[in-house]
Amino acid sequence: MGVPTAKGGVVKHMHTTLTMLLLVGALSSPSSAATAPVACKMLDVLEIPARRPVVLCVSKRDETVIIALSTDGGRAFSSRSPLGLPPEGVDYIADALLSPTYSTDRAIYLRYRQTGLWKSTDGGANFAPIDFQGGAGGVELMSRLPDFKLAGQASPSIALGSSQPAVLVSDRHIPVAGSENQEDRLFLQAGRGPSSRVLLASWQPLLTEPAAQIVVSACDALLSCTTQRVTLTKNARLIGMAAEPSAAGNTVVVATHGPSYVWSSRDGGRTFSPQAALGKLLRDIEVRNRASTKISVPAILPGGRHWIIALTTASENFFLHTYDAGAHWRAVPTAFINSLPVLRSDSRGFVYASGGFQCSSDAGRTWRLRCP
Repeated sequence: MGVPTAKGGVVKHMHTTLTMLLLVGALSSPSSAATAPVACKMLDVLEIPARRPVVLCVSKRDETVIIALSTDGGRAFSSRSPLGLPPEGVDYIADALLSPTYSTDRAIYLRYRQTGLWKSTDGGANFAPIDFQGGAGGVELMSRLPDFKLAGQASPSIALGSSQPAVLVSDRHIPVAGSENQEDRLFLQAGRGPSSRVLLASWQPLLTEPAAQIVVSACDALLSCTTQRVTLTKNARLIGMAAEPSAAGNTVVVATHGPSYVWSSRDGGRTFSPQAALGKLLRDIEVRNRASTKISVPAILPGGRHWIIALTTASENFFLHTYDAGAHWRAVPTAFINSLPVLRSDSRGFVYASGGFQCSSDAGRTWRLRCP
């Protein structure tokens, strides 16, 4: 049976036969490199100028947390079991993030659902909790702000979404102003250098009716988020936000649980419109499978027109592609994913996926167990 597209066409099943391998057997020592693929529950990719990206995978062996790092863009990984983490297993880790200045500070952040933030300053060998005013246990989302400035000075930072949203600059806790009565806050840096800007998406309950809305605000360098408010949709919950990996960062996508699924901006977050064609495709898939769908935050490729979304149902899994910024969509069934992966892209056009670590160097057409 084929899969309906957003414009009424049919895409035939193209089941991928990639086998997802786990890193098994004896783990390498911290100084040795493992060329075998690694399993990833959480995934992060950090681009470094004039070098290949750093790739972080957080996985487990038995119930032990494993930190796997690649400094050559996913070609080879070194793995270790870190010291100092709380007793909860990897299933309690909600986010993993490389410091925006990892090449010099070797910092890695892990967010546990119950015990808050933990930080390593030695590439994942040892971790310690981060404590700051307001408590780290309420942090719900993390993101990286590599071009953040404080008092005119470059201050690469980690943004924290919580009931008291803030940024960490050298572990200094700086609250965000102008974001009361909002939840599920998520920061995003769109663009790089002089064109960069900070956006804050949040879920805001409405008092006048049993509904809620997603609000996107533009924030200045002091993180006062009162300059712009764009209401996206009611009856939705925030999944995440992504921007194209370019200096301009004009394409911004907000993914939600809700009737409109995905909203997109082509002007850097100043205005948004719903992805109607994608919504129709997802509803058609739900009707055909008689089951609800779950989608990932999109991976946006350079140029901002090609996006990839992972979709899972109770019986089938898909990669969804658009090559024209959402006007048309193609659903490609895949056996590659058996749970909803984290997708990341870089400025070279590579796409990375969690689960069993997978890498695509051709915009998602083919996948390998490590990057070329």
